[in-house]
Amino acid sequence: VQRASAKRRGLLGLTDADVDLGRTALLAALADGTSLTRTQCYGVFRDAGVDPDGGRGPHMLRHFGGEGDIIQGVPAGREETFVLRRR
Repeated sequence: VQRASAKRRGLLGLTDADVDLGRTALLAALADGTSLTRTQCYGVFRDAGVDPDGGRGPHMLRHFGGEGDIIQGVPAGREETFVLRRR
């Protein structure tokens, strides 16, 4: 999954540095045990300087889930949420 993700990344215009920035920002935003909606996660990426549009946001969320860092939480209405995976 991670190899396929790395290949797709280039097609989306994401660099490894972008993904690292997005990961660092998202994990920090979730560190206090909060959950964030998909839209809020995209805002975290945007605030970190990584544009989540054009499929980049969903790609990063799938990638981080594949790494085992985040999982889906309890939906907020009709929107998915994401939380840190407890280890």
